Amino acid sequence: MLSNVVLPKGRVRAYIAFFFIYVSYVSFYFNRKNYSFWFNELVTTVGMPLEQASAFGSAMELSYGIGKLVAGPVVDTATSPALILWGTLAISSICNIFLFSTDFYVLNVALWSANGIIQSAAWPALAIIFLNWFRNAPNKGTMYSILSTSQNMGSGLVPIILTPIVARFGWRSATAAPGMIGLSVAAALLLLLEEKPEKNNLLTESDLKEKPVSGSDTKKSTASNSFQSWKKSAMKIFESYEIRCLAAGYALLTVVRVGIADWSILLLQDLRSLSAENAR
Repeated sequence: MLSNVVLPKGRVRAYIAFFFIYVSYVSFYFNRKNYSFWFNELVTTVGMPLEQASAFGSAMELSYGIGKLVAGPVVDTATSPALILWGTLAISSICNIFLFSTDFYVLNVALWSANGIIQSAAWPALAIIFLNWFRNAPNKGTMYSILSTSQNMGSGLVPIILTPIVARFGWRSATAAPGMIGLSVAAALLLLLEEKPEKNNLLTESDLKEKPVSGSDTKKSTASNSFQSWKKSAMKIFESYEIRCLAAGYALLTVVRVGIADWSILLLQDLRSLSAENAR
């Protein structure tokens, strides 16, 4: 089905690239959705005040959201989205590994916030790599839908994999284990991920008729167009009453969804006297 999109022998390579970007985003979720596993221990084991412990969740979500505002234009103008993908995964994993390696509260919050900012660039980079391989594929929508399930896969696998690890090695492994997994996947991306076909046969007929431009002019044009597009989109969002209402509604939905995911373990232990393993 992809023979008209990639090189004659590129179909397998396209699906290999798809596999790697899928696994990479699952790994990002491992290094973001592990919050509920160590949040409860900060309160019950370490004795951190609930207000201080909950600040980690707010720091992540705020930094992640702010990062999304600038990540798109930055990735659009980058020369290598694959470099951004494996680089951000590596940095996110390192943030997790060193999280709580010290008792300095501000440093730990800063590390978790940095994790949020770094991860905000992951999906834009991943999307560009996907389009490099599947832009004109007849099953592009199907493949993109499958790719989006990486978020559900990551959320579903986190408790399955981390619960026995935390039970065996303690709550600190809830940050160390995802970090090690992320570094392993980042190394695989660096060595094996192809961000696009060797030859650009994704051009349309109209593209071929356009006057070629130099590399420097292309970069300047791409950067300018990306910023102008971002500026135009931002203005539409702030000026549109309907979009503001949708944003407010989704914000409330996110409060409920994230609140249940992050606080359910602590509440089940406090109100239902469940063990940590059963609550997870």
